[in-house]
Amino acid sequence: VKPIRSEFLNKYVTGSQEFGGIAFGQRETLTQRIKNILRDYPLDVTLVKELLQNADDAKATKMCVILDKREHGKKRIPSQKWEELQGPALLVWDDANFTEKDIEGIQKLGLGSKRDDSESIGQFGIGFNVVYHITDCPSFITGGNTLCVFDPHCYYIPGANVSNPGRRYDNLEEDFWVGMSDLRNAYLQDEPIPNQPSGLQTGSLFRFPLRYTKQQILKSEIIPDKVK
Repeated sequence: VKPIRSEFLNKYVTGSQEFGGIAFGQRETLTQRIKNILRDYPLDVTLVKELLQNADDAKATKMCVILDKREHGKKRIPSQKWEELQGPALLVWDDANFTEKDIEGIQKLGLGSKRDDSESIGQFGIGFNVVYHITDCPSFITGGNTLCVFDPHCYYIPGANVSNPGRRYDNLEEDFWVGMSDLRNAYLQDEPIPNQPSGLQTGSLFRFPLRYTKQQILKSEIIPDKVK
């Protein structure tokens, strides 16, 4: 039986994909690849620097970093497993919308869409993955109507799998936010927090749910063993 929430979310997914035959070929699990990247990119000012560079690449003129310490509702969300992501989070906003090229580039490990742009000081790719030091499931809203979720564990978002470890939802309208109403506050799309800057319903808003409980830390396949 297909979960009702999956059917609801699929209304915002374009295209379909079918697989035949038996999977075969050399591969490296995504979680292991990210773990290796984190060994080379320690958690320090690099995190904010990379996000600042990405905002600059997108020609943003404003950027804001918000620490949301709240616990959000856990009923109207994509899945029961998503409950873990409704706690404290780091949010990063800038006033530039993603282009299709940007969305394509940020999905590529080690190769971003800005590599050939002489005006860019950074690029999506390996550097962006420093966010996995603090989260297992980064996501972002851009243009006010597209939600993209990275799920390298293929655990939190329905439909994520080894071939496509995440989901993208387009043309988000009011009925989406009604159906997923507990996400609305989590992405600062509803009631403002104290001193919240204006314009967060436009541009691009990243949300990094913090990996802050012992259970989350032990369960993660991304954190280097020595950190655990």
